Amino acid sequence: MNNRSILRKNHFLNIDFPSNSRLLYILVAFGLLAISLSACTSINGQAAENGALTASGTVSALQVAIAPEVGGKVVEVLAAEGQTVKTGDVLFRLDDSLLQAQRDQATAAVQAAEAALNAARVQQESTQTQYDLALQAARQQDQLNRVNAWQAAVLNEFNLPVWYFEKDEELTAAEKEVSEAEAALKSELA
Repeated sequence: MNNRSILRKNHFLNIDFPSNSRLLYILVAFGLLAISLSACTSINGQAAENGALTASGTVSALQVAIAPEVGGKVVEVLAAEGQTVKTGDVLFRLDDSLLQAQRDQATAAVQAAEAALNAARVQQESTQTQYDLALQAARQQDQLNRVNAWQAAVLNEFNLPVWYFEKDEELTAAEKEVSEAEAALKSELA
């Protein structure tokens, strides 16, 4: 038989159809598809009439990774197996005594460093005060030494006569001359 004889022509659509057996398979497939679709629409229609469609089941993940930000011993589990949880829910608590001790140690180290800094500042202020006092004393001593040196030089260079002094100074100078004369007399007699 010729290929043309197996196919029948539909002159209206100008499409070649396969033979009866193939046509039968195609029609059965379309029929099953139509029945399936009609069943779905009838279920949806019933659900719409009843108000809601409920279903139950379990979806299980193959693997879930839980990674806390810090490591430690689990001391309390807050979520049960199979319980619904959301992102951010607390699932378990870790023993934080080691972290608390480390935080306390770091806090103590900061306080010790602050105390050392304050002590260094106080020491620096004390040293600055001592330096200022020593500098002031040195300047006063230098000024006193200059005055004493100048006075000694003036006394050695100049022997001013008694007439140079004023009345009060004359009396003081005369008393001084008498005292010096008495001292000289005593030293000669001795």
